[in-house]
Amino acid sequence: MTLTPEGKILEGAIVEIRLQGSTVRATKSNKLGQFMFLKPLDNGVYQLTAEKDGFVFPTFSLTASDNVILPIKLQATSGVTPAMIAPAPPTKPVIPPLNLTPTPPPRPTL
Repeated sequence: MTLTPEGKILEGAIVEIRLQGSTVRATKSNKLGQFMFLKPLDNGVYQLTAEKDGFVFPTFSLTASDNVILPIKLQATSGVTPAMIAPAPPTKPVIPPLNLTPTPPPRPTL
């Protein structure tokens, strides 16, 4: 199951099983945050990762050894909300205003 940092269901996360850096299985979590891999894995140690824009997930180690793997909870450790996104830098340099001192009007001559 894929979850937000607050523990809410997270739909549409890409979940991958990797072996030595190469993806061997991939799927997407459904509306209930659930994901499933049907094809059995060869025995070995795998890495389980999840990805979704705006969220950060830890990588888990998974050992396959001729056993059914129990359900796994993949909870994001952090998320980015729109308020946390920094504004884009200005496209033109900002020129500071000139510090001008007003000159007094000329005095009339007598």
